[in-house]
Amino acid sequence: MMLWWKRSLAAQFIVFMLLALVVSQALAFLISWEERDEALRAATRGEFFSRTALLASLLESLPAPLRQEVVVASGTRNRCSRSG
Repeated sequence: MMLWWKRSLAAQFIVFMLLALVVSQALAFLISWEERDEALRAATRGEFFSRTALLASLLESLPAPLRQEVVVASGTRNRCSRSG
């Protein structure tokens, strides 16, 4: 079996090209995976800040008795300690 490998330059070239293709595909997958992960983290962070800002502006516009109910409904664990 190894005899054809040593004799045929074409077989060596084909095997080398297939290995290069596999390595390049693996590297591309790893790079795109990290970029995707970073994009998802950025989107999650942006959504968190957007939701927090929206909740803060909503709490400022509500009367004091309703604020606690909105905080509980929003799913946050902290109590609304702001009075006024």
